[in-house]
Amino acid sequence: MRLFERKNKLQPRRRERPPNNHPATFSYYARGAVSDDKNGAQRNISKSDISRKYRFKFSHIPSYIALVVIAVALGYSCLLQPNPKIIIVGAPDTVHRDTKEYKDVVNSIWSKSVFSRTKLTISTNEIEREIAKRFPEVADIHIELPLMGRRATVTLTPVKPSLQIVSVNGSFYVDSSGKVLAKTLDLQQNDIKELPLIRDESGISADPGKDIIPGPDAKFLQNLYVQLRAQGVTVESITLPKGVAIQADVKVTEQRYYVKFSLDSDPRQAVGTYMAAKAKLDSERVVPAEYLDVRVPEKVFYK
Repeated sequence: MRLFERKNKLQPRRRERPPNNHPATFSYYARGAVSDDKNGAQRNISKSDISRKYRFKFSHIPSYIALVVIAVALGYSCLLQPNPKIIIVGAPDTVHRDTKEYKDVVNSIWSKSVFSRTKLTISTNEIEREIAKRFPEVADIHIELPLMGRRATVTLTPVKPSLQIVSVNGSFYVDSSGKVLAKTLDLQQNDIKELPLIRDESGISADPGKDIIPGPDAKFLQNLYVQLRAQGVTVESITLPKGVAIQADVKVTEQRYYVKFSLDSDPRQAVGTYMAAKAKLDSERVVPAEYLDVRVPEKVFYK
């Protein structure tokens, strides 16, 4: 009996099973349930925030696309075509070239610089100067850049020539300042009715864009022609003789003689002197064989 009891003493005591409503067990499962609810709520909140964030970003995508499209359209509209439209103002009493010739030269000038390919970098003043240098017969040049389009417009206003000069190298149109415009064969007339024909015997070559005669002399010749026409005198031609600086010889139609005028005189007074001398000679039935000289004020010479 002692051995059995001793053996029983050596065995460990069996732990009693806690009741079903043990606080520790209840606390463990309770905490686990609460924790799971919190994590689930956090996960739900996190997913909702992410969803709203992506929805916010995606909702602006059409706006971003629209901005990109607008930027591309604006950038494209700033580009310019290298072949601008050419418009020639058809003013009366003017001369101009063929439209194709203007177009070819303007396109060449336009394409010469990379800065002329956009509206932001183009220098219209520089292009206008280049065109004016190439075409002296153009009085005014205006370049208009389109607001949304890509093709510019170049408007050319031709000049009104004052004289037509026959020089050693051909026939040329000249403006009121004495500058050579271009060869008469290179230009088209636009309703030019009366233009003085000047024969230059000085031997000076006429070059477009350069002066062939002084400005005051060009204005005198033009006014002289107008005054003679006003008196009913038909002028065949006006000659600037070689070796004489201030003389103009006028050949009158149906007269075998010519009239010498001084470029320093007043055109109206000079023509008045000529008309008075002609009337007197006609009354005396005297016809000069070579010339009638009215260069000296209040004096008339004839031969």
